[in-house]
Amino acid sequence: MNKELAKKLLLVPSAAALLLWMPLTTAQAQSVADTRESAAHKEKENKKNKEEDEAELQAVIVTAARLAVTARNEQRNAANLINVQSAEDLAKYPDFDAAEALGRIPGLTMAGDTGEGRFVSIRGMDGNFNGATFGGVTLLNTNPYGTYFSGSGRAVEFDTIPLGAIDRIVVTKTGLPDRDAEGLGGSIELTPRSAAKLNRALFIEGTVGGGYENAYPNFAPFRAEFTVSGRVGEGGRLSDSGPLSFVLTASESDDRRRFDDLEADYLDDPAYPNKAIADYQLRHYSNHRKRFGLGAALEYNPNDRGGYYVRYSVAGYTEYTNRMKLIFDNMGDGWPADPAHPGQVASPDPSNPNGFIAPAATLTNELTNQKETHKNTIVAFGGHNNFGGALLEYEAAYSRAIYAGQYGRDGFFSGSKNLVLAYDNISSPNYPTFRYLNGVNPADPTLYTFSGYRDQVRADVDQQPSYKADFSLPVHLLSDTDQIKLGVKAGFRNKTADHKNIHYDILPAVPLTSVLGGGPYTNFYNRYDIGYQGSGVVFSNPLIGRSPAQITSDAADNASAYFNDKETIYAGYAQYTGAISRELSVLTGVRVEKTEAQYGAYTVDTNAQTFTPTTRSRNYTNAFPTLQLRYEPTKDLVGRLTYSTGISRPGFLQSSSSTQVDFTGGTVTAGNPDLRPTTGRNYDLSLEYYLPDAGILSFGAFAKTFTDFIVTREVTGPYPGIPGEAKFFTFENIPSAWARGLEVSYQQKFTFLPDPLDDLGVTLNGTLVDSGAHIRPGENNILPGTSRYTGNLGLYYDNKKVSAQLSLQYIAKSLFGAGGSAATDVYEDWRTTLDFTSRYFVTRAASVYFNMKNLSNSPLRFYEGSTNRPIQREYYEQTFEAGLSVSF
Repeated sequence: MNKELAKKLLLVPSAAALLLWMPLTTAQAQSVADTRESAAHKEKENKKNKEEDEAELQAVIVTAARLAVTARNEQRNAANLINVQSAEDLAKYPDFDAAEALGRIPGLTMAGDTGEGRFVSIRGMDGNFNGATFGGVTLLNTNPYGTYFSGSGRAVEFDTIPLGAIDRIVVTKTGLPDRDAEGLGGSIELTPRSAAKLNRALFIEGTVGGGYENAYPNFAPFRAEFTVSGRVGEGGRLSDSGPLSFVLTASESDDRRRFDDLEADYLDDPAYPNKAIADYQLRHYSNHRKRFGLGAALEYNPNDRGGYYVRYSVAGYTEYTNRMKLIFDNMGDGWPADPAHPGQVASPDPSNPNGFIAPAATLTNELTNQKETHKNTIVAFGGHNNFGGALLEYEAAYSRAIYAGQYGRDGFFSGSKNLVLAYDNISSPNYPTFRYLNGVNPADPTLYTFSGYRDQVRADVDQQPSYKADFSLPVHLLSDTDQIKLGVKAGFRNKTADHKNIHYDILPAVPLTSVLGGGPYTNFYNRYDIGYQGSGVVFSNPLIGRSPAQITSDAADNASAYFNDKETIYAGYAQYTGAISRELSVLTGVRVEKTEAQYGAYTVDTNAQTFTPTTRSRNYTNAFPTLQLRYEPTKDLVGRLTYSTGISRPGFLQSSSSTQVDFTGGTVTAGNPDLRPTTGRNYDLSLEYYLPDAGILSFGAFAKTFTDFIVTREVTGPYPGIPGEAKFFTFENIPSAWARGLEVSYQQKFTFLPDPLDDLGVTLNGTLVDSGAHIRPGENNILPGTSRYTGNLGLYYDNKKVSAQLSLQYIAKSLFGAGGSAATDVYEDWRTTLDFTSRYFVTRAASVYFNMKNLSNSPLRFYEGSTNRPIQREYYEQTFEAGLSVSF
């Protein structure tokens, strides 16, 4: 009865998929006939290459876990809905870190900065709402404030993890009871390198390469990766079947990217025109990022009855930033009243109908020197034991993420306070034009004097020891493969943020001309002259006086930035997996998590300069049921129907009882310790048709509903120390939010075409997401971080000697930050990126590669309210890479 019902339920989508595929199978049938006609020729060619094929087969066996076909089989056989990206597929793209590689998986989008990927969204959900693990251990984030408007501080920065350290990526879109419930959008597993299934005594891989960046031409990019793995047998000798396996990985990359960034703040005052500017910031960056990664694993499997392992991984980067910023400020001062419109002001440019005149702007030349380190460390010990068919698995792990801002020095060179500036940001919003009307030239270094600087030191630590045990037992309720799995887990997370800001008031003022450090920068954005920058010598020169009277500690700012949060989670679950029939299987169960949280911070009174330590507690228990059906009418066709649940706990900044004050930006952010966690219900339907050579054609639909969704609330008002009105941000729960969408994925190698076209192939995936939440009362808004359309298209050529791929990625606009109204919402603009990768195998063990990245020169662009109000735009131009890889 159940069997027949299941067949009927899936008859329509199954038939639809087969009808869609009929033209292609007809072409495949024709190719069979063609193949028979050329059998003699093929037989000769196969005989010639027999020896090389056998050698290649040996390499395949050695590295099976990293092959695309292995990943595709895992995806097909999974009880839940997942996407698996193998190391073989990852190598087809010019990505060094996990963030950019994740952006190419169906349903995922990547948010980047400074020319590289960083955060990842799953099905439109902000990265703060997704789970992440490395080898099954919770991967913590190195940024205490997270991304997007939510301030959650839970989004993992995947750019800290080099691809050379992992065997595969698994994206889980429907959760299981034996996994953490954290992850409303889904969860991402980065599986580290392992040698447990290695079939030779020793295996070595290495890659070394360099590159060229043409935004500001340099040959700085460098990368090196090295892996050695093997097995050890009796007497401590290397053996292809020894019980002890080991793997060591090391990676390093070095980049010195330079780029320009034009940012703006609008006046956002109804008395001013819509395009009136409060300030422009012309920023020139010189970044030096040094990535590092080390990993080691030992696995001991003496027999089929048990095995044990220990793993260690540390990865991250240190970045040195030198930034010059030319600032046109106070551009709204001195505007005369508009006689034609009472209550409004007007300052048009009489020589340009699209222009404005700022009659009393001020100039500042700012120098920034920063050093910061982002690092993830994971240590895990565990094992498994078999007891007559029952399996016991256990693990103790420690995860740690740090952000260390060793120094963040901002030097201020005060300039003219009476600049009369004419600007036109209507004719060309991306490239406004400037004219200086009173003889003041902002590029002239004699206008500026060094009047003070600020030093910021940050020490943020996120750490979590965890312990878990799982017990699996065959039960034979419906079939011989039925299984019950029980488990418990405890995690003890502690996240702290400790900032120290000190202002130095330098007297007497030092002329910029006496401490020049770079420039002139006459080709900013290929069109602006922004003059000279100061030298970092001003931060350490003993000739510049720093008596105690000249030093001001930002005690209130430091106290408001501090928090010490503890989050303990106890979990238990029961999970059943069984086969109702040969075609239909089921997975069901429930996970229960109890959360005990303490949020420690300071309550700051900026007027009285008093700082009172406070601790708020929140305890709650949640249950997460799931039901997942898998239907396989043929060996190549799989249908899935699932219901799953998840949670996103309030962010650490969101729950803080402290107040964050940005005097420069004029914003005040206050936490809300009474926030409730956001919970979600997920419904998924998918149909997957598996093709030869790791190919696939799949369609999916999903719907997500959220309860107690957390949003930002914005109001304006006075705040001591902030001129005019400050913007106040806080957080609160709203009753509900939702996201629903469609996914399609297609990958195939055209083996049915005649030689040599049979080495061509295509990869294609796309996602459509519709979402909504009442972020502001009475309005329906898209969810933050949500791109309505995302897609990837790749055309490739791949055989034993040559591999090449042209890849196109499209990401639609997404809500980056919610303002007080639709006019002040901030969006990350759409982008289209074109990359090219290629590899030539000189021998079976050695290859050379050549990659071209961002051929489309797609910018990082943000705008406020509408596309003609840009507030940030960064162009990175192209990066070219070449190198050598060996394996033996």
